Amino acid sequence: LIVTTPEPTAIADAYATIKAVTARRAASACTPIQRLEVVLNQAASEEVAHKAHERLATVAQRFLARRVALAGFLASDPLVGRSVAARCPLVSGRASGAWNERIGILSHRVLESICAMNAPLLGV
Repeated sequence: LIVTTPEPTAIADAYATIKAVTARRAASACTPIQRLEVVLNQAASEEVAHKAHERLATVAQRFLARRVALAGFLASDPLVGRSVAARCPLVSGRASGAWNERIGILSHRVLESICAMNAPLLGV
């Protein structure tokens, strides 16, 4: 799972991570093929998140022959920054109800996906 933001530099960093994961796989015959998914954080809208994912997925497919699915997105919420500054957990109620709902849905989807994989978890 790669978490990034829609900014061009962040998308470039996410691509570099995908490239590193792909190179690691190519260098080791015993490393299983990882399923790659991306979460777009701090997206101004769902449309912005989908466009950023499309750019990343297109480049990854074209140059690395890797499919990158969209796991989901988290919209920008000014209360998130305040919560971080106050060192208060976001899910304690400081973020908007919509943000809390979205993070709950996303975390549930990611956990289901991991459980369904029946494969070892690997990190970079």
